[in-house]
Amino acid sequence: MGPEIVFIPSAFKHGFSEADIRWAVRTLIGEFLVDEYEDTYAIIGFDTKGNALEMKNMPHMTNEEYDALDELLTKTTPRLTKITGPLTRQRQLLDALDEVSANYIMSKAEAFHKTPSEIIGEMVREKIAVNL
Repeated sequence: MGPEIVFIPSAFKHGFSEADIRWAVRTLIGEFLVDEYEDTYAIIGFDTKGNALEMKNMPHMTNEEYDALDELLTKTTPRLTKITGPLTRQRQLLDALDEVSANYIMSKAEAFHKTPSEIIGEMVREKIAVNL
């Protein structure tokens, strides 16, 4: 399954919209594991207007847990590791493709809540099935 974007109230405290956040995830320029927080990544991307946007990719939690961790990470300067996250690894797969193909696959992945690898796999299996 592809990345699920859960919007908590604090995601909008700086005036960014859902579209801005989704665009920033699709066009991320960096994603690194936050030291001392298992499965929590800092993501840097750009919104639909080209403004830099920093987000957090956190494990599934209750809304209260999301808010508490978001507040803690906002008030402190988290130490980032050199470990890249799952979104970066997916994007690296697409970097080998032309821009139109990569954008198509990312759009399908987001629309169907699947990873780019799953979308490519389905396309290959469909092509094989047609040729059998």
